[in-house]
Amino acid sequence: MQPEKAFQRSWMLYHYYLGWYERHKQETLSDEAIQQHIHMIWTEWISNEFN
Repeated sequence: MQPEKAFQRSWMLYHYYLGWYERHKQETLSDEAIQQHIHMIWTEWISNEFN
């Protein structure tokens, strides 16, 4: 991945995490809910770069 693209993706992922954490910090999330987020991040933001 090109450095600029990697920077953009990491910046977006970090800010997604901050917002996600703030919205859910008082909740207990199931493993399934966490896996859904991981899957979405992987398929939408990461794996497309390698296909």
